[in-house]
Amino acid sequence: MLMRTFVVGGSLVTASVAAKSGALELSSAQEFVDSVRLDLPWRVQPIAALGVSVALPADVFSLEGRDEAPRIFIMGGVDAVYYGVSATPIAPALQATPDEALTLLLQTTYGERGEMTFNAPLELEGSRGREVLAKIGKEYLRVRIYIHGDRLYQVMVSSTAKEQRTTSDAKRFLESLRWFE
Repeated sequence: MLMRTFVVGGSLVTASVAAKSGALELSSAQEFVDSVRLDLPWRVQPIAALGVSVALPADVFSLEGRDEAPRIFIMGGVDAVYYGVSATPIAPALQATPDEALTLLLQTTYGERGEMTFNAPLELEGSRGREVLAKIGKEYLRVRIYIHGDRLYQVMVSSTAKEQRTTSDAKRFLESLRWFE
């Protein structure tokens, strides 16, 4: 018997091939098991306290905090994937352009605490931002940071597996950020 099992939320999904002893054609069985793909449903998650919404895999669970606390959505698995959203008020005393403020944040948050391997400007709905690939401790991060109004927003994907930050799911999540007033 050849079997592959996936944990999806509170369920197990199993693909298996069985045959009489010695009759299993391993290459065909392996081809079948490798062909199984799971397309998990997604949902739009509004976060009223932060004034944003994001798209998330439907089976993530949320760690709730106080109203303006960062929202952490955990997918889990062997790669410990999680998605995060936060909004931080920008101090009125900070006399900096959006690009200067973003550079300062990147240096203090990612440059001093870990290794930043990629940093590129981006824009969303007229708001300046940056995309960063970084490693802090054992965590690999892909973060998009924006200045929108008087807040600094961050959306991130984190995992212990480097490749998780560049998957289509990571891209879908990061590109889903929307503000609502």
